[in-house]
Amino acid sequence: MGFLRYDSDFMVMLGRIADYVILNVLCVIFSIPLFTVGAAVTAKYYVAMKLARKEEPNVFKAFINSFRDNFKQATLLWLLSVFLSAFLAMDWFLLKKTGMTNAVSFFQIALFVLTVLVVMSVFCVFPILARYHVTIRGAVRNAVLFSLLHIPKMILVIFLEVIPVSYTHLRA
Repeated sequence: MGFLRYDSDFMVMLGRIADYVILNVLCVIFSIPLFTVGAAVTAKYYVAMKLARKEEPNVFKAFINSFRDNFKQATLLWLLSVFLSAFLAMDWFLLKKTGMTNAVSFFQIALFVLTVLVVMSVFCVFPILARYHVTIRGAVRNAVLFSLLHIPKMILVIFLEVIPVSYTHLRA
């Protein structure tokens, strides 16, 4: 049985799947204290990029090293994104409370554009931090630029992230 040999394509594929499962479990465990979500996601991107380039890292060791190396910057970026998200959510709440929801206003359009830009940038900032050695300002600037240069791809990414969440809410 050639496909059960340790170096067969089937076993290599199973090993790769196991690496990604371990990586996701590590990310969930390290995200339990909510303020560490940014560092855990950054470490997950770092190891996933290494796996995609077929560098075959030790998943646990690479995750821990990346988590430790990027902890300060990723945590600050995560807290900034949570603050911005809360600020935008409050703006949407106040906009709805004022009764301006009937007619599309300049404020609604501006708030929608700002919300989409923030969401797209948050999706980009952690992979940038995982891949490059940049300052927080550089990571945010590059995330915004990348988001603006690749708007159709970023809208597709957001759409694909929102569908499973909205589907589970519709089923409940």
